[in-house]
Amino acid sequence: MFAMFRLMSVKPVANSGNQPAAAIAEAVAEYRTGGDVPKLLSRLRAITQSATPADLAAGVEPFRDIPEVAGPVYEVMSRSSPTMRAHS
Repeated sequence: MFAMFRLMSVKPVANSGNQPAAAIAEAVAEYRTGGDVPKLLSRLRAITQSATPADLAAGVEPFRDIPEVAGPVYEVMSRSSPTMRAHS
């Protein structure tokens, strides 16, 4: 599933002032009501393209027990953060 996440081509979402935490929470809320995994992954991909690893870590923390949310976000964080790469 995570390989699919990396290969997805999405257009970055226009920043409407949402911080990554709020955008992740919104994506998860929509996922919980609709169960649409591809849509969730697409939204997470767009969020991760413009957020810092620190912002992503804070935003995904409440959802760390949801693998389809935490996994793709942590994967992006680990690729972009030298600190996380050193600990993996």
